[in-house]
Amino acid sequence: MSSTSPYTPGTSWTFRSLASGYELEHELVLRWEPDGQRYFIRDHDPSHTPAAVLWHRWSAQAADQLHLAHPDRFEPGDAHITWTIRTPDFDVIAEYAPLPEPDPVPEREPTETFLSHFTHPVNSATREPVDWLRLPVADMRWNTGRSDAGRGFIQDALLGWKPAPLQPLMNVHQLTDVTT
Repeated sequence: MSSTSPYTPGTSWTFRSLASGYELEHELVLRWEPDGQRYFIRDHDPSHTPAAVLWHRWSAQAADQLHLAHPDRFEPGDAHITWTIRTPDFDVIAEYAPLPEPDPVPEREPTETFLSHFTHPVNSATREPVDWLRLPVADMRWNTGRSDAGRGFIQDALLGWKPAPLQPLMNVHQLTDVTT
């Protein structure tokens, strides 16, 4: 019977560069990024602007963009999430995640993914192929101890909420209702 729980932190994956054939072995995580918030925080610092303030500013700006552009396809509040495969320290690997189904916003679907540059990872101990939906979603923070560009203010403002692995959309209105 197959498990559907996330892989244990520290699980090591082996894969090769398609360009050089070089073998790599790293822990992998998923990192999420809703539309527009990477550039939203450029002039902000967690010691001066709390996560909740940024959340309300960003959500007011981003909440209905997809619905206004495509009212037949998206609900008010829907925001697109882009996913990348990373190492936990975010320094070694940074490639778009392969999606299990077509992106609901086709114009945002990446033309290249992790698998455009690397072989399919296998568990270094068991040789089991990675199930992308079981990779852990990285925690992002926005506080004086740690400020992860872009996503941290959302997770901190929403009391730890983060999307499920490879979830394509988040509804800003629903999340705002939960926190107010």
